[in-house]
Amino acid sequence: MFTLHDCNKYIQSAATASRDILFSLKIMEANISYLLERYANQTLLKGMTNASNATPYPFAISCLFGTTAATLLANCGVLSLFIINKSLRTPFNVYIMALLSANIVFVAVDGPLKLLTYPYPDWRLGAAVCTLRIYTVYIIAAMAIHFHLLITLNRAWAMFWPLSYRKYHSTAVAWWVSGVTVFYLHVLLLPGILLDAVYYRIPVEKGCWLDSSPQFAWATFTSWLVFIVPKVFIPICYPLLWRKEMRRRRRIVAAQQFAELTMTSTPPVPADMATATTRPQRSHLRPFIVLTLFTISIIVCWMPSLMYYQLLNFVSMDRLKTFGKVADILYSLQGLLDPVFVCLSLSKVYHHVMRLGRMCGTCQVAQQKDAAEH
Repeated sequence: MFTLHDCNKYIQSAATASRDILFSLKIMEANISYLLERYANQTLLKGMTNASNATPYPFAISCLFGTTAATLLANCGVLSLFIINKSLRTPFNVYIMALLSANIVFVAVDGPLKLLTYPYPDWRLGAAVCTLRIYTVYIIAAMAIHFHLLITLNRAWAMFWPLSYRKYHSTAVAWWVSGVTVFYLHVLLLPGILLDAVYYRIPVEKGCWLDSSPQFAWATFTSWLVFIVPKVFIPICYPLLWRKEMRRRRRIVAAQQFAELTMTSTPPVPADMATATTRPQRSHLRPFIVLTLFTISIIVCWMPSLMYYQLLNFVSMDRLKTFGKVADILYSLQGLLDPVFVCLSLSKVYHHVMRLGRMCGTCQVAQQKDAAEH
């Protein structure tokens, strides 16, 4: 018969076993921590003493951390301005908000993973985190590329078919187009990523990337359609848009000159009406300035990486090692340049940023005065 004494005996034995298990786990944790720390120190020492490594580990990790933090803060700051100020949420700016959101997600996921895995030659964060990184590198990066493409197509619609643009384009249409683009990219890319995670994933000891050889047809088709064609289409399309914009500006200048010639025979135009007639021209020019700066950044930041991966089909990786590092650095700067160019081209955003800067400067001066008084 099971008595109270037997119950206490079982409880004491269970407590003893639990203490032994916890003690063993602590010993295992200490051993694993010691081995990982020793391996990390050896890897760091090799990376710093290797003569062939031109970039020391502390300098490289500092640059990577600074770029990640600056990109994240810049995109979050500019996006918060669009969210707070309702006047900034125009139909065209919806695509800019979507682009900034994609940059934030990409940097928030890929940046810390690069910082954690930079000292090690293999992948140490597990298969699930590797799948998350592949999803970010493929789908989130593709979102940023296609939001750039949507900005170009939006300007083409506004310039070549202005009546249709004014009639049909709205904030709801812009959000709907952005959502359809995100869905379209998931339909194209997500099946291949899932198949790679389930069947074709390489061992994490070799690294973390998508093995395209078992899915060669899908990888070739999606790489051209999703990544290569938009990067090439945007610079090709820009000269046509620039020519259309120059023709429009010449017509405006001719109309203004004709109005000045007829001004002597007509009553003077009030100042408020004159400024009202010039505002649409300035507002029409600002999106084109955004497009111009974005196109320049695409040519400078994205084209080298595109050329690098295409040259790998004909040249060995060792001969393109330096060019690949430069292309990777330029590609990482694209997310940082996007919010900077938005501030430089959109006057309302620029004024809000400058006002926040003046407010921060005033608060800092006031704090310094209070500290000096006390």
